[in-house]
Amino acid sequence: MGARGRTIAYVPALDGLRGLAVGGVLAFHAGVGLPGGFIGVSVFFTLSGYLITTLLLAEHETQGRVSLAGFYSRRARRLLPASLTCLIAVTLAGPWWSATQQDHLPGDVWAALANVANWRFAVAEHSYAELFRADPSPVAHYWSLAIEEQLYLLLPLVVVLCLCRSRRTLLAVTAGLVALSLAATVTASDLNLAYHGTHTRGAELLIGALLAQVGVDRLVRRGGSDLLGAAALAGLILAMATTHVEDRWLYRGGWVAIGLASAAVICAASSGGVVARRLSAPRLVAFGRISYGVYLYHWPLFLLLDEGRTGLSGWPLVAVRIAATMAVATASSRWIELPVRNGRLRGPRLAWPLAASGVAVAVLAPIGHGQRGLSGGVAQDVAIEVGAGEHHHQRPLHQLCRPVGDRRG
Repeated sequence: MGARGRTIAYVPALDGLRGLAVGGVLAFHAGVGLPGGFIGVSVFFTLSGYLITTLLLAEHETQGRVSLAGFYSRRARRLLPASLTCLIAVTLAGPWWSATQQDHLPGDVWAALANVANWRFAVAEHSYAELFRADPSPVAHYWSLAIEEQLYLLLPLVVVLCLCRSRRTLLAVTAGLVALSLAATVTASDLNLAYHGTHTRGAELLIGALLAQVGVDRLVRRGGSDLLGAAALAGLILAMATTHVEDRWLYRGGWVAIGLASAAVICAASSGGVVARRLSAPRLVAFGRISYGVYLYHWPLFLLLDEGRTGLSGWPLVAVRIAATMAVATASSRWIELPVRNGRLRGPRLAWPLAASGVAVAVLAPIGHGQRGLSGGVAQDVAIEVGAGEHHHQRPLHQLCRPVGDRRG
C-alpha cells in the first residue's frame, strides 16, 4: 500500500486472514454448521483498525503531518463504489422482497447510505439473534460497515489531535477508549444494542489501532508471536464453531478477547512463520482480495436465491448461493472497485458518479417500497409453481437458511 511517497509492505497473509473471516460470515449466513461465523466481522474490525492506523502513523512519520482530506478520499474510493452499487441493486430488486421487507426498505437503505445502519438495527423490533426467524432486511449486514465508517471518520481526528502532543498521548487515549468501550459493553442491558452499538463494538477496532501503535515488528522481534498467533487462530476457529450470537460471554469481555486474539493472529501473519505461510495460501489470499465485495453482495443474494426460487435445498442451495456471490464479487472487483481504487477515476471524474449514485439510491428506495403490488404478483406466481400456497418469504428464514441436514420444521 502506498500514497504520497510512503510505502507499507504488502502482507499476503493479511488478505488470507480476510478470506478466513469472510468465509466464516458466509458459513454463518448459509447455516452450514458454523454458528459463530459472525465472529469474522470482529476480525475485520481489528484488522481494519490496525491497517488504517498504520497508514496514518506512516504518513505522519514520512510527511510530518496527516492529510485528512487525502485519507477520507482514499476511503471513499475504496468503499463507496461497491457499497453504492449494492444498495442500488437491492433497491431495484424491490419487487422480489416480502411485504415486511418492502415496508422497511426505504429507511433501511437510507440508514445504510448515511452509515448509521447499526443504530437503526440496534433499536429494531427483531434482534440480530433473530435474523433467521423473521424477514430480515436485505441490507442488515450494513451495520458493520456503518461502525467502520463512523470510526474511519473519528479515529483519524483522534490520531491527529493526539500526535500534536506525542505518540504516548495517542497510546494512552486509545487504551482509554478501549476501556470505555469495554465498560459500555459489560454494563449494557440490551444485548441487541450491545451487538450493534458503535460505543460497544469500537473496542475491537481500537485494539487494532493499539497494535499499530505498539508495532508488529517490535512484538515479532521479541519472539513467540508465531506460537501465540497459532493458538489465537485456533481459538478463533473454535469460537466460530461453538459460539452463538446470544452467548453472554461475548458481552462480558468476549468481544475484547476476540479482538486481542485477532491482534495476535495479525502479528503472526506478519512474522513470516507457520501461521503466515498457512494464511498465504494462494486461493485463500485471492478470496481475501475480493472479501469486501463478497461481504457486500452475499446477503441480498442469499435472500433472493432461496428454496422457493431455486427449487434447491441443503448443500446444492449453498453451492448456488456461494457461486453467485463469487461471480458478482469478482465482477465488482474487476469493473467497479479496482478502476476507482487504482486511480483511473479521480477528482471530479469520481465525485460526480459517486454523488449521482448516492442520489439514485435515495430516490429509488421509496420507489422500491411502492412496488408491493408487483411483489405480490411475483410471490403468487412462485407459490403456484412450488405449490406452497403462500408467499415464500413469509416462511421463517431459519427454514430457508437452516443448517444442512437439519430437517426441523
